[in-house]
Amino acid sequence: MIALRRAAPPAADRAAPVQVAALDRAPARPPGPAGDMRVARPATRASADVDTTIVAGGLPPDLTEDELVQAAVARLAHTEAVYRETMQYPVWSRPADATTQHLTAWNQLGPRSQPFTRTPDARDLHGELQLDRMFAGPGEAITATVEVYVDEDGQRRGYPAQVQGEIQMVGPDDEWITVAAIPFVADGPRWTARFEPAQVAELAAAPHDVQFVAWVTAADHTFPFESPFRYTAQPVFDVVGWAGDRIVDGSLAVDLDVDVKSRDPVRITATLYDAAGAKAIAVFDDYVRPTALGRQSVRLTFFGRAIREAAVDGPYRIKALHGFIKLFDGDIAERFWQHPDDPSFVTRPYRATDFAGAAFDDADTRAHLDQYQQLDHDLRTGGPR
Repeated sequence: MIALRRAAPPAADRAAPVQVAALDRAPARPPGPAGDMRVARPATRASADVDTTIVAGGLPPDLTEDELVQAAVARLAHTEAVYRETMQYPVWSRPADATTQHLTAWNQLGPRSQPFTRTPDARDLHGELQLDRMFAGPGEAITATVEVYVDEDGQRRGYPAQVQGEIQMVGPDDEWITVAAIPFVADGPRWTARFEPAQVAELAAAPHDVQFVAWVTAADHTFPFESPFRYTAQPVFDVVGWAGDRIVDGSLAVDLDVDVKSRDPVRITATLYDAAGAKAIAVFDDYVRPTALGRQSVRLTFFGRAIREAAVDGPYRIKALHGFIKLFDGDIAERFWQHPDDPSFVTRPYRATDFAGAAFDDADTRAHLDQYQQLDHDLRTGGPR
């Protein structure tokens, strides 16, 4: 079964024993206020000047005690350097780069592709299923495309096949059951199908784990190509409009007018682009915890250093605005929502130099750095100071 549930947020950091094996990675970002579910982002790069054979590989079995301590100190220094560089930005707003691509291109799915049988002349026969989006809200459709082919010197050559689609959901006995048949139409060397999840009665009644299955029959063999997707039949969180933007403490604060329909925690993710919407600059990714239902204002803050370093003047455009409601009861852990890129949300004009260039600094970060210093002392002296 394909698990669509997101991993649970990490617990608070605990002091680790001073062991070489425990120093291979930076500690997870500690939680904020009680109940905070922000998750630490991965480090983007490291700049520590340390012996990479010690940091990256296993330790030789014949090291002396002093050499083990030196290796542990080197690994600790490397981990601290990674942490310092990572925490130049807060976990809730970072530069838009390869490490945040999953937030910017959040609604894209990779193809499900593999060889599934052989032709009568002993060539591998490949199939590929591609959904054009991961999530569909009320009134939105998903397009499925199937291609069946043989590889001839790097070129795809179409192969005759029959394709039938269906939507499946997890049933009461934790098994996949079919809730809708979706016909495919031949489109040259491909087959296409279109469906609206919210129009399927079983899906509209309640949220479920779901997947789309394309049954491909070719060369006397039938094979299922499966791809999970997400849907929402009823709005769970609405962005009604733009409530303003300004610089606050050196960062860009954007206020949205929203309609809150649940008191469950709401994850909000958005990407800040240049005015043309072509260059991604920074991302926002954090939870809000509503205390009341209905219309209210929610603030997104894009960290000033990320904007200043991008050296792109405003106005700025907000895109990839989406998120989910975090649920703690029932089988579904999250219910997604999104706001379309058009009509667009655009800020007032700013210069990149209007924003602060200082690195992020807060009590939690300083506490982590103090912990590194304590560990370094303990390693070098053989005990706590």
